[in-house]
Amino acid sequence: GALKGKTYNPIRGGKVIDYARAILDKFIPLKNQSWKNLKKIPYIEKGELSIKLKNPEQFVGFRKQKGKIFSLLFVNNNLHLDILFDQKGNLEVNNPDGNQDPLKIHDIFLESAISTICDHQDSFAALDADSEGEEGKVYRGSREEIKAELTDQQYRDFADIYGITDDPNFEEHFYTLLLKSSVSQIAKERAVERAVLEAKLQPIREQLLGLRAKRVRPLLDTKILASWNGLMIRGFADAGRLLENKQYIEIAAKAADFVVGQMKDEKGHLLHSYNKGQARFNAYLADYAYMIEGLLALHRATANKKWLEHAETLMTQQLERFWDRAGGGFFFTASDHERLIARAKNPVDSVRPSGNSVSGQNLLYLYKVTKDENYLDYARKTLDSVSGIMSSSPSASPRMVILVNELIKLDE
Repeated sequence: GALKGKTYNPIRGGKVIDYARAILDKFIPLKNQSWKNLKKIPYIEKGELSIKLKNPEQFVGFRKQKGKIFSLLFVNNNLHLDILFDQKGNLEVNNPDGNQDPLKIHDIFLESAISTICDHQDSFAALDADSEGEEGKVYRGSREEIKAELTDQQYRDFADIYGITDDPNFEEHFYTLLLKSSVSQIAKERAVERAVLEAKLQPIREQLLGLRAKRVRPLLDTKILASWNGLMIRGFADAGRLLENKQYIEIAAKAADFVVGQMKDEKGHLLHSYNKGQARFNAYLADYAYMIEGLLALHRATANKKWLEHAETLMTQQLERFWDRAGGGFFFTASDHERLIARAKNPVDSVRPSGNSVSGQNLLYLYKVTKDENYLDYARKTLDSVSGIMSSSPSASPRMVILVNELIKLDE
């Protein structure tokens, strides 16, 4: 079935969804079922790196796929906000066996972000990957170092579970602590209660964390970016809503208040970065798209109209300053940005989702909440502007696939 709209050229949305299902079948199989057999893709975000499932089948491949990202985080500990945003996709994974590991992992990431890169109202850009001139030095360890820190019994309880008895997993000589499977699965294999196993592991982790705390810390990049704060705001707002944790929502709200209050120019336009008490530089599309998405996540979490009003204000600016009136979709830079040879548009989701795909979803959310047809019209035109790549390579923009799926449901 084609999507139908009054002001845009229809693309074959059903074909895009079928193609996306085939990709998911190849890389992320479902247990006892095929993506191809599902009437619709429940929710796809960031391709194979972040999936929300709302069906009775348990997700297989979760730990394997996510483990790669977890490992990257612990090795580099670069805690870019987009990585946190990606992780929150786990929060609605259906776990028929009551496995709480995904929720525990999110608490670990969020608490780490709070203690590491969050200031009083906002989030810094990044924590460096290296210290003392060596990549990941503060986070890695040798088998001998770990043995020396633990008692013999602690080492026996801990080593195999975290892969220390295997070959080194970092730069051929060192280890980063990485669970070989979920704590729930390990407990099941060892015929012990999960709580009992966790009670053994937690003090050992804290002991090793204390050892790490004595090392030279990586440098902290203290500039504050509107775009990455937008991603962090959505991550915390969604986590707070889904985990029923008010603290996470409050952190998201403080960050949002800071950005919308302090990172504007004299015309009220959003600015790109803030450092040493000063907001500077014209905002890019990602700054607007991610901040609006964060504000809408706060609206979803709190039902406070304040966040919806801030989102609509920014969306009005975005449409005025970034919209391509000839071809549809959004340019990377604003109309009043310094003159460039050409104003580019990028539909491809990479480490971070593209500003166009996020904006399409923002517009659709605004339509659903406000019933303003203009938002729906712009959402459809945004999709149409990338109809070529969506028809041939939908995996290049998984967030646009979500938009296709949502528009199909809307038109039924």
